[in-house]
Amino acid sequence: MAAIRLQPARRPVVGFALLAALLGSVALGVAVGRVAIPLADQIAIVAAQLGGRTFEGDARLTAILLDVRLPRVILAALTGAALATAGAALQGLFRNPLADPYLVGVSSGASAAAVLVLTMSLPPLAYALGAVQLAAFAGGLAAVSLALVLGRMGGQTSVASLLLAG
Repeated sequence: MAAIRLQPARRPVVGFALLAALLGSVALGVAVGRVAIPLADQIAIVAAQLGGRTFEGDARLTAILLDVRLPRVILAALTGAALATAGAALQGLFRNPLADPYLVGVSSGASAAAVLVLTMSLPPLAYALGAVQLAAFAGGLAAVSLALVLGRMGGQTSVASLLLAG
Protein backbone atom coordinates (compact mmCIF):
# COMPACT_ATOMS: atom_id res chain seq x y z
CA MET A 1 0.00 0.00 0.00
CA ALA A 2 1.46 3.34 -1.04
CA ALA A 3 1.70 6.18 1.43
CA ILE A 4 -0.61 9.14 0.99
CA ARG A 5 1.38 12.13 -0.20
CA LEU A 6 0.03 15.63 0.25
CA GLN A 7 0.87 18.44 -2.09
CA PRO A 8 3.32 20.84 -0.43
CA ALA A 9 0.78 23.66 -0.48
CA ARG A 10 -1.76 21.59 1.49
CA ARG A 11 0.54 20.53 4.32
CA PRO A 12 0.07 23.74 6.36
CA VAL A 13 -3.70 23.53 5.87
CA VAL A 14 -3.78 19.98 7.20
CA GLY A 15 -1.51 20.97 10.09
CA PHE A 16 -3.75 23.89 11.07
CA ALA A 17 -6.86 21.69 10.76
CA LEU A 18 -5.31 19.09 13.07
CA LEU A 19 -4.23 21.77 15.53
CA ALA A 20 -7.75 23.21 15.52
CA ALA A 21 -9.18 19.73 16.13
CA LEU A 22 -6.79 19.25 19.05
CA LEU A 23 -7.67 22.60 20.61
CA GLY A 24 -11.38 21.94 20.08
CA SER A 25 -11.16 18.55 21.74
CA VAL A 26 -9.22 20.04 24.67
CA ALA A 27 -11.85 22.76 25.09
CA LEU A 28 -14.63 20.18 24.91
CA GLY A 29 -12.85 17.85 27.34
CA VAL A 30 -12.47 20.68 29.83
CA ALA A 31 -16.03 21.95 29.38
CA VAL A 32 -17.94 18.70 29.79
CA GLY A 33 -18.50 17.28 33.24
CA ARG A 34 -20.77 17.45 36.25
CA VAL A 35 -20.24 21.22 36.28
CA ALA A 36 -20.24 22.73 32.80
CA ILE A 37 -17.59 25.36 32.13
CA PRO A 38 -18.46 27.59 29.16
CA LEU A 39 -15.76 28.39 26.61
CA ALA A 40 -15.77 32.09 27.55
CA ASP A 41 -15.06 31.21 31.18
CA GLN A 42 -12.34 28.76 30.16
CA ILE A 43 -10.58 31.46 28.15
CA ALA A 44 -11.01 34.03 30.94
CA ILE A 45 -9.65 31.66 33.61
CA VAL A 46 -6.61 30.65 31.55
CA ALA A 47 -5.94 34.27 30.49
CA ALA A 48 -6.18 35.45 34.09
CA GLN A 49 -3.83 32.69 35.22
CA LEU A 50 -1.29 33.48 32.49
CA GLY A 51 -1.50 37.18 33.33
CA GLY A 52 -0.89 36.57 37.04
CA ARG A 53 -4.36 37.73 38.01
CA THR A 54 -7.25 35.94 39.69
CA PHE A 55 -10.45 35.10 37.85
CA GLU A 56 -13.28 37.46 38.79
CA GLY A 57 -16.00 34.84 38.38
CA ASP A 58 -16.87 31.71 40.33
CA ALA A 59 -13.87 30.37 42.26
CA ARG A 60 -15.27 26.84 41.95
CA LEU A 61 -14.86 26.99 38.18
CA THR A 62 -11.24 28.03 38.55
CA ALA A 63 -10.51 25.15 40.93
CA ILE A 64 -12.30 22.61 38.74
CA LEU A 65 -10.61 23.82 35.56
CA LEU A 66 -7.04 24.28 36.81
CA ASP A 67 -6.82 21.53 39.42
CA VAL A 68 -8.86 18.72 37.86
CA ARG A 69 -9.87 18.99 34.23
CA LEU A 70 -7.03 20.81 32.49
CA PRO A 71 -4.26 18.58 33.89
CA ARG A 72 -6.30 15.48 33.01
CA VAL A 73 -6.95 16.62 29.45
CA ILE A 74 -3.35 17.73 28.87
CA LEU A 75 -2.05 14.42 30.22
CA ALA A 76 -4.45 12.54 27.93
CA ALA A 77 -3.23 14.55 24.92
CA LEU A 78 0.42 13.90 25.80
CA THR A 79 -0.29 10.19 26.29
CA GLY A 80 -1.96 10.04 22.88
CA ALA A 81 0.99 11.83 21.31
CA ALA A 82 3.44 9.39 22.91
CA LEU A 83 1.43 6.38 21.74
CA ALA A 84 1.18 7.81 18.24
CA THR A 85 4.93 8.41 18.15
CA ALA A 86 5.67 4.87 19.33
CA GLY A 87 3.28 3.44 16.74
CA ALA A 88 4.80 5.51 13.96
CA ALA A 89 8.29 4.41 15.02
CA LEU A 90 7.26 0.74 14.89
CA GLN A 91 5.59 1.20 11.53
CA GLY A 92 8.64 3.00 10.18
CA LEU A 93 11.01 0.37 11.54
CA PHE A 94 9.14 -2.51 9.95
CA ARG A 95 8.05 -0.51 6.88
CA ASN A 96 4.56 -1.86 7.46
CA PRO A 97 1.50 0.31 8.19
CA LEU A 98 -0.06 -2.61 10.10
CA ALA A 99 2.81 -3.02 12.59
CA ASP A 100 1.78 -3.11 16.24
CA PRO A 101 3.41 -3.70 19.66
CA TYR A 102 2.69 -7.43 19.46
CA LEU A 103 5.28 -7.89 16.70
CA VAL A 104 8.32 -7.47 18.92
CA GLY A 105 6.79 -8.67 22.18
CA VAL A 106 6.24 -5.31 23.88
CA SER A 107 2.66 -6.12 24.85
CA SER A 108 3.51 -9.66 25.99
CA GLY A 109 6.42 -8.52 28.16
CA ALA A 110 4.42 -5.70 29.68
CA SER A 111 1.46 -7.98 30.39
CA ALA A 112 3.63 -10.68 31.96
CA ALA A 113 5.39 -8.22 34.25
CA ALA A 114 2.14 -6.54 35.28
CA VAL A 115 0.52 -9.88 36.11
CA LEU A 116 3.61 -10.91 38.07
CA VAL A 117 3.41 -7.77 40.22
CA LEU A 118 -0.35 -8.13 40.66
CA THR A 119 0.03 -11.67 41.98
CA MET A 120 2.72 -10.64 44.48
CA SER A 121 1.72 -9.59 47.98
CA LEU A 122 3.04 -6.07 47.91
CA PRO A 123 1.94 -3.45 50.42
CA PRO A 124 -0.92 -1.22 49.23
CA LEU A 125 1.41 1.77 49.08
CA ALA A 126 3.48 0.07 46.37
CA TYR A 127 0.37 -0.32 44.22
CA ALA A 128 -0.64 3.28 44.94
CA LEU A 129 2.78 4.48 43.82
CA GLY A 130 2.42 2.71 40.47
CA ALA A 131 4.23 -0.59 40.94
CA VAL A 132 2.08 -2.27 38.30
CA GLN A 133 2.69 0.46 35.74
CA LEU A 134 6.43 0.52 36.41
CA ALA A 135 6.61 -3.26 36.14
CA ALA A 136 4.68 -3.21 32.86
CA PHE A 137 7.06 -0.59 31.46
CA ALA A 138 10.10 -2.57 32.59
CA GLY A 139 8.63 -5.80 31.20
CA GLY A 140 7.97 -4.22 27.80
CA LEU A 141 11.47 -2.76 27.74
CA ALA A 142 12.98 -6.11 28.71
CA ALA A 143 11.01 -7.92 25.99
CA VAL A 144 12.16 -5.48 23.31
CA SER A 145 15.75 -5.68 24.54
CA LEU A 146 15.64 -9.47 24.41
CA ALA A 147 14.12 -9.38 20.91
CA LEU A 148 16.89 -7.02 19.77
CA VAL A 149 19.61 -9.26 21.23
CA LEU A 150 18.07 -12.38 19.69
CA GLY A 151 17.41 -10.65 16.38
CA ARG A 152 20.99 -9.47 15.92
CA MET A 153 22.74 -11.79 13.52
CA GLY A 154 26.39 -11.23 12.58
CA GLY A 155 26.44 -7.71 14.02
CA GLN A 156 23.42 -6.62 11.97
CA THR A 157 19.75 -6.55 12.84
CA SER A 158 17.45 -7.39 9.96
CA VAL A 159 13.73 -6.81 10.03
CA ALA A 160 13.02 -10.49 9.39
CA SER A 161 15.19 -11.71 12.29
CA LEU A 162 13.70 -9.06 14.57
CA LEU A 163 10.20 -10.23 13.63
CA LEU A 164 11.12 -13.84 14.35
CA ALA A 165 12.73 -12.92 17.67
CA GLY A 166 9.66 -10.94 18.69
